Amino acid sequence: SKLTDYLACNKIITEYKGRLEKDQNDDIANRKKEFDKKVNEALIRAFNEVIKYSAKEGLKTYELKDYSYNFSTQINTNLLNEIIEEEWIIKSVGRKLLENINMLPTTGYNVKIKDLYEAFLRYDDKPMITGQEAIKDTVNRFCSNRTFNVGVGTATKFTNIYSGQNVPFLDVNSDEYWLLDPSVVMELPGKDEKPEPGTEQKPNPPSPSTPKPKQEPEPVAKTYNKIIISGNVPIENYSQLFSSFINTLKNNRLKIEVKFTASSTDSNPLMENSQLIKSVKESASQLGLKFEEN
Repeated sequence: SKLTDYLACNKIITEYKGRLEKDQNDDIANRKKEFDKKVNEALIRAFNEVIKYSAKEGLKTYELKDYSYNFSTQINTNLLNEIIEEEWIIKSVGRKLLENINMLPTTGYNVKIKDLYEAFLRYDDKPMITGQEAIKDTVNRFCSNRTFNVGVGTATKFTNIYSGQNVPFLDVNSDEYWLLDPSVVMELPGKDEKPEPGTEQKPNPPSPSTPKPKQEPEPVAKTYNKIIISGNVPIENYSQLFSSFINTLKNNRLKIEVKFTASSTDSNPLMENSQLIKSVKESASQLGLKFEEN
């Protein structure tokens, strides 16, 4: 019925264009706008149930409680917020869940981060996750508070081990990142070497006439006027730029310069009048960026 009213107004405007008085035109236009709003509201209330399926529990239904002003916001914002609140989708994984799915590392048992990520993609006995960021957030949070350490390398040899910090450029699809028990740390050269019995060197007691060494003042840490980080970053690691630099330095009057260089390929040529080039030019114009071609 709401659509019928809307379409009726639209038909009058189309068929009687130029033949209506100004006040009639304004009245029809206002009615059309009002009916358009009511159609949107009716759509939101008509499609307000979410259904999730799992092999173990079958179909589960959830009815949305909040209603937005338009259908797009209802799906992209309200829907997502409510199913996150219901824990149908989670933004990060808790310690208890890691234990329940046997993905919490212990002494002698390391967990590949890629296996942890794929466990949530392949099996419906676990909550859905918002994406790779959910696993990255989990790993960085628990590595920072030393619930576990993160090693880089193979299952038998690690080239680096992170503890008490975020893991830079973490790639959850890589086979090289591992969750480790917090007792697993990098072994420093000569750490385990012990002197032979009888060869321990004992410090000589100070002579009564020897003056005490003068204590030097602690060096004052240098303060930098500014720092600049630059270079080429593989496209698969771009998601790490926000957590590693933008979010970290946001309170230090951070300025960001960007430069994108794209080249034609046999399968994707950069044609002058192509939709791709038009779209990129328009985006550059809206953002105030310079567009160059050669």
